[in-house]
Amino acid sequence: MSKFWMRLCGIVLFLVLANSSFSQDWKLSNALQEELAVRTNSEYQILVVGPNWANWDSLNLSVRSKGISRKERAKYVMAYLKDIHKKSQDIIIKEGNIDRDNIEHTFWITNVIELKASTEKVRELMAVGEVQSIQLADEIKIAPVEFEKSESVQSRSVGGIEPGIEAVNARFLWNLGYTGKGQKVLNFDTGVWPDHPAISENYLGNHKPLDEVWFPYDKVIPGDKGSSHGTHTNGTCIGLDRSTNDTIGIAYESMFIATDPIVSNAADIRTFPNIMRGYEWALNPDGDSTTTDDIPDVINNSWGRTFDSIFLPEVCGGIVENTLIALENAGIVSIHSAGNSGPGSGTVGLPAGSNPSLVNNFAVGAVNADNPSYLIAGFSSRGPSYCPSSGALEIKPEVVAPGVNVRSAVRNGSDYTYDNYQGTSMAAPHVSGVSLLLTEAFPNATAEEIKEALYYSAVDLGDPGEDNTYGRGMIDAEAAYNYLAQNYTPSNPQTNSFDISINEITPSNELSLCGDSFSPVIHFDNTITIDKSDLSVTYGFYGSAEMTQSIGTGTLQQQDSIVLDPIQIPSSGYLEFYAEVVYSGSNQEMNTVNNTRFIRFKKNGNSGLPYLETFENIDELLNSSWVKNDEEDNQSWELDSALSTTGTVNRVATMQLSSYLTGSGDRDFLYSPALRVDGQNQLHLTFDYSYQLKFSGFQDSLIVAVSTDCENSFQRVFERGAEDLNSTDKTLQSDWTPQDTSDWEHVNISLPQVADGENVIVRFESYNERGNNIYLDNVEVFDPAQGSVGQSRTSNSTALEVFPNPVETMLNWQSEEKVLELRIFDITGRAVLTKAVNDEQNLSVSSLQSGTYIVLFEMQNGESVRKRIVVR
Repeated sequence: MSKFWMRLCGIVLFLVLANSSFSQDWKLSNALQEELAVRTNSEYQILVVGPNWANWDSLNLSVRSKGISRKERAKYVMAYLKDIHKKSQDIIIKEGNIDRDNIEHTFWITNVIELKASTEKVRELMAVGEVQSIQLADEIKIAPVEFEKSESVQSRSVGGIEPGIEAVNARFLWNLGYTGKGQKVLNFDTGVWPDHPAISENYLGNHKPLDEVWFPYDKVIPGDKGSSHGTHTNGTCIGLDRSTNDTIGIAYESMFIATDPIVSNAADIRTFPNIMRGYEWALNPDGDSTTTDDIPDVINNSWGRTFDSIFLPEVCGGIVENTLIALENAGIVSIHSAGNSGPGSGTVGLPAGSNPSLVNNFAVGAVNADNPSYLIAGFSSRGPSYCPSSGALEIKPEVVAPGVNVRSAVRNGSDYTYDNYQGTSMAAPHVSGVSLLLTEAFPNATAEEIKEALYYSAVDLGDPGEDNTYGRGMIDAEAAYNYLAQNYTPSNPQTNSFDISINEITPSNELSLCGDSFSPVIHFDNTITIDKSDLSVTYGFYGSAEMTQSIGTGTLQQQDSIVLDPIQIPSSGYLEFYAEVVYSGSNQEMNTVNNTRFIRFKKNGNSGLPYLETFENIDELLNSSWVKNDEEDNQSWELDSALSTTGTVNRVATMQLSSYLTGSGDRDFLYSPALRVDGQNQLHLTFDYSYQLKFSGFQDSLIVAVSTDCENSFQRVFERGAEDLNSTDKTLQSDWTPQDTSDWEHVNISLPQVADGENVIVRFESYNERGNNIYLDNVEVFDPAQGSVGQSRTSNSTALEVFPNPVETMLNWQSEEKVLELRIFDITGRAVLTKAVNDEQNLSVSSLQSGTYIVLFEMQNGESVRKRIVVR
């Protein structure tokens, strides 16, 4: 049957269903209706949208009557939304008979349930009265961010201030003493390089746990994409290199938190439900709904996509609009770039074009600050809004700001430097930076009022009055301040004449991979000398028991340091160590955030021999007993699924050299746990790897070295590059993945003599020449005299089948060759069960815990057969 007739039959079937069960098909999005018409018996990832019960007018009146500040509003908004949406979603789940195991996420920022559903379940949900609409989860996608590099590039400007900062009149607020102290911005972008000297002192992660300052999408540890787009926009908000007084940012004493959902590759674009998760986190980063000091004051959104009419229902009155309204009512000033699709009419992007009010959503166009007339940039998107409206609501953008030839922070390879970018992405953070100064000056003004001040006080440009090119005009920090001062008394700027600050924590000795304790040294940068008797230090590893220590008598000088008592390192994996100074004196300290300092490091694990790592039970290398060293903080060894040596798709380690984002010559390292040697001294190392050579000019290399002195020195035991590293004769792939078991090379290395009581660490090193991907699996270290889990791979031609797999109680096997003995090993290589076999063809595994195991069958013909099983 042709595809045409198959599609026609599907549509006919759908119409039949629509006349019966699907009588309320108005609840379905167009995209979902089309899917159901073609695929009538499938499973879908859907969003079930309930009614919008939020009565914001009533809530705002209640909040105002109670005198609740902008900072505290989020607490009430969260409780309100969670309550009304839970009630609605409970009805949908009950009446729709939804299996909670199929629910991916229940959103509270807007009334949405994301779940997996069959065609039949979609039919059931349509009949639930509480259900307002159903759509595919991936209908609204966030496109890659767009921007341009400018021709003019200036690395550093000692003591300089960027022209865009002068253009928005930020200096007026600086002169009053407002610099962003006590304020926080969420950089909602491609990520950020937190160690860039222009923003490193502003990173709240210096003082708070990682999960309170970083919401990961692509990078578990904070970092940026290759473009450094998020770092650049963040620098314009808050950047100041204190060593050179190079001022690239506006609110240079504000702190920042960040997330990295925005991508530069169209294949990796995210859906709006993914974005909503980041916004929910923003309203409660510390997970405690009773606190508000963790919530950002401003969110900078330098992202968006070209609008398409298919998005209209959700952007204009749907879940996108409802999310942005919730942020505003929670007291967060949310700013969006208008888009770079100008100069045509109606080109403002998504979601910047939504307009539930005059200032929500607040879209920013781009002008050239180097031109005294502030001419609009040709790329800057124009209005009107695509949402049905009239009058001022129809006009977009709301304002404009400098977005041409903007110099800010970037990273080039491993070098922190600066570059000139342009786009409305660069304009939005100018508005966000001024917003931070205004939230500092007017802590009781609502988010809506902050944006209204920017909107109504903007300097008119272009045609007289508001227009679809410049909006209300160029923002002016002084004018916005004066606008707010008509209704609010400005707060007194913080002076911080008394401030205790830990500016660094260092170990008293070098932290080694084998070390199990260290002595922390805390370094102070206080404003005055302090009596030590008024101070104590609480310290420990985040999530573990803490220690408290007094720091003696006498006076603590302004730049003093003290050594704390040694502390035991609790485990392997990614560790966060903190120290907090507790002050009991009589002085009033304005800023207590910097009384706490965090440092983070990776500790590998320890294991005995024989050792086997198949990577099957590791979800993320960062939290495993292995350590990776990523020198350029961009791309390194990761875990992925690939066709392995067993002929099935399993988890393996990989170094994706084909998509390496930096230049050639980079080296990345992967360290094994410290393997304890007890009476074994002639050890072997075996592993499997797969690599396809692109061309002889790509000199990628894999180098293996071992250390017996806790990584103080390494001795190479294996090195291959280019043609020697190639393990396959398959047709060339630019992005190599193994096709079958023959694409893997097995390596067996006799290690140098090792003394009893030493620890062996194996280091895998990749050398990048922009070639092809390397895959690594089944790393084993063992004494051949005592046996190895990996012996089976030296002879595995005997056909043997095991079943069922996964197995719960009884493992069965079938083979033409007789089995003499079998041994079962856990993933560390430890033998957990051994049995001599007569004529049996099964074995009880009920004594084993759930997990992955290796079964080694010793055959009568002298061969060994290795099988991987999963015990449930």
